[in-house]
Amino acid sequence: MIAKPFDQIDRPDLERLVTDQVHEGRMLDFKRDIALSNDEHRRELARDVSSFANAAGGDLIFGVEEAKDENGKNLGYPEKVVGVECPNFDDTKLRIESIIRENIDPRIHGIDIRKIDGFERGPVIVVRIPRSWNAPHMVSYKSQTHFYSRNSSGKHPLDVREIKAAFLEGTEQAARVRRFRDERLGRIVAGETPVPFAAENGAILVMHLVPITLGHDTELDLVSLSKNPASMPPPRPGTGWNGRFNLDGFVTFSGPNEGPQRSYLQAFRGGAFEAVVALPYGKTQPPALNAIGAEKAVADTGTTCIGLMRQFGIDAPVAIAVAVLGARGAQINRAEWVEPGDGPHPIDRDPIILPDVLVEEAQPGLRVLLRPMFDALWQSSGWERSFGYDSDGCWNELTHR
Repeated sequence: MIAKPFDQIDRPDLERLVTDQVHEGRMLDFKRDIALSNDEHRRELARDVSSFANAAGGDLIFGVEEAKDENGKNLGYPEKVVGVECPNFDDTKLRIESIIRENIDPRIHGIDIRKIDGFERGPVIVVRIPRSWNAPHMVSYKSQTHFYSRNSSGKHPLDVREIKAAFLEGTEQAARVRRFRDERLGRIVAGETPVPFAAENGAILVMHLVPITLGHDTELDLVSLSKNPASMPPPRPGTGWNGRFNLDGFVTFSGPNEGPQRSYLQAFRGGAFEAVVALPYGKTQPPALNAIGAEKAVADTGTTCIGLMRQFGIDAPVAIAVAVLGARGAQINRAEWVEPGDGPHPIDRDPIILPDVLVEEAQPGLRVLLRPMFDALWQSSGWERSFGYDSDGCWNELTHR
């Protein structure tokens, strides 16, 4: 895989593959031509893509001519970048996407395709395939079904033992995310936070953003974060915030360098984030939980953290898990309500564990994805749904100011 954000790959990056004699391998494959016209061509594309997804992910690059020995055997590294004949890139891209979608099961999320112009025969086409969170993926073409993966020698079919191990690994990834969240919640309840934390008179919102591939060669650039702490504000930061390194990674927090904080955002080396913020109660009786403030904190911090993950090359789906601690007996209020029996009622448990949300691809619709989570928060106090959204299910900007 070219070690660069996908949308920043340019012609010099491709030409360096030649000058540095970069070999094909587990995360990189070269093709001179892009052939999609017959059954074998389409089957071969599906094999290549699924093998990357079932392994560590990687780049499939069309338009690279491999070096050969005196007997005409490929040497595994490029001799020249020539591009491919591609009169209409948009049509070619749609064709590639269609072949992948129709011949690989289950669907692979997060595949990117782009062209880089300026070569002898036409553009180079690069297909970036992420390591999949729901592997293994099967190639199914005209009643033939096979599983493929990759090693340093390229793709290879999986035997029965390897297929079983791949299914177990897919299950383990989800369990790994849950274990991380549960372990961190236990530490927060025990007061083992990265900075001293003051819950004040109220509840605590805890948010975890965890890449599904947690622990698989993902790592944040902590030095880059430390040089630009403004890119990583803690939830509801107020007028400013500070940051510092710690054993887990890098943390920003809402107050001065000393003393209890009202919020913090911890970036872990392995790519996960933990956000914690106090939700002070009002002076009403029973006390009122600020659900609108909680929604805004989750939406804003989620957008920030997912953006940082993508910036540092973590393209895996991200699980968002939210819990509210210390809210038993509080209730969520509205200015008015008209439905008989519809909220508010005191919250009957502690902690509140809200439904997880999975963000599969970089997308602007995070607030839409979060609505079921926020509905559950309001329902814990007797309401039908979140009133941070209008009756059509759209995020209410005015409410969340």
